[in-house]
Amino acid sequence: MKLIIPILFTGIVILGLGCTSNKVPAPQIGYEYFPIQSGIYGEFDVTKKIYAIGQDPQSIQYLQREMIGDSFKDVTGQIIYKVEFATQKAQQWNTDSIATIWKTTDEILGHENGDIIVRMIFPLADHNVWDGNQYNSKGERFFETTGVGIAYHTIKENFPETVTIVRQNDSTLVSKRRYVEVFAKGIGLIRRERTFVQYCNTPDCVGKGIINSGWEEISTLKSYGK
Repeated sequence: MKLIIPILFTGIVILGLGCTSNKVPAPQIGYEYFPIQSGIYGEFDVTKKIYAIGQDPQSIQYLQREMIGDSFKDVTGQIIYKVEFATQKAQQWNTDSIATIWKTTDEILGHENGDIIVRMIFPLADHNVWDGNQYNSKGERFFETTGVGIAYHTIKENFPETVTIVRQNDSTLVSKRRYVEVFAKGIGLIRRERTFVQYCNTPDCVGKGIINSGWEEISTLKSYGK
């Protein structure tokens, strides 16, 4: 993969007789919202609800851990980190999968199900829009940044500065597809919401929001550290 790294010009020097120069504050890039360093981990309470036609919804709760592991360099010299996803069963962590993640000057990228996804772009700003699939062949899917610097509150903790990434938010009479992530400054991911459901579409129930099949999942940060 060839990554294009732009050259950033951070200042302009103006020379003039009898004039003084004023330093312009550097823009807030936003790297702190997605820290990448070996040993960083987050443990999440996960609640998942599964729907099937003719059956009551099934609720599942479990604890999941995402941990950044060792790093290595690819053929271009890019530093890439391994990410381990594990689920706790009987007080033991069992690895479910391993992915990779890396940061360039203006992007956070990672492998998800074998595809490269652009998870965040910099500098962070409200209503930034980009194609999260630009480095894979899945077709365009536009992500959007919202709520940069806004406080976010959970039952257990308050996060004074966060950013929300809306990866998908499509709703029709027959389906709903939603994928939203919230990141806290200095911590990283604190919440993930995913919804993929199909609604009843027969004449007697179309438009009523009755779920036929699919699932809803919410992951909320329980603990974090290094």
